[in-house]
Amino acid sequence: MVINTILETFTQAVKTDTALRDWCRVNYDNRDLSVFENIDLRQPPGETSCPLVAFFAESKQGGGTQKVGGIGVLCLVLDDETPQDVHGVKRFTGGRHVETLRQMVVACLSDAVPDNILIDSIDTEYDPIEQFPYVSASMRVVLTEGWTIGSDHLE
Repeated sequence: MVINTILETFTQAVKTDTALRDWCRVNYDNRDLSVFENIDLRQPPGETSCPLVAFFAESKQGGGTQKVGGIGVLCLVLDDETPQDVHGVKRFTGGRHVETLRQMVVACLSDAVPDNILIDSIDTEYDPIEQFPYVSASMRVVLTEGWTIGSDHLE
């Protein structure tokens, strides 16, 4: 499993997805989605970079009968709108938008993953509070690839 190839495949799939582009433009003042391969959260991108999706390698394991790779995916929106519905419920739009963005990214990854690799699991953590009005969904996408004769079972 070549992690850099997976990262390139995933970033390209998300950046070129027309449904994602259109959703971002409709919901975020005609802004395009910012896509990053790796990101420095000590010096995070500014407001104009949102919404954004960042991909980064988390782990890799080889040996035995399969290779396993962990890819981190950060979905981030900047949204402080809190419309109130007819029943008086305030809904923080950012929480809903980051989940929609996350689901659209997962659909892109599912379509883009190479045929010889399986998305084994996706674990998601949400943060609607700590960095408000930035709202995030962080995923760990676990990929597995069966070992084939002639390939390096450790890589």
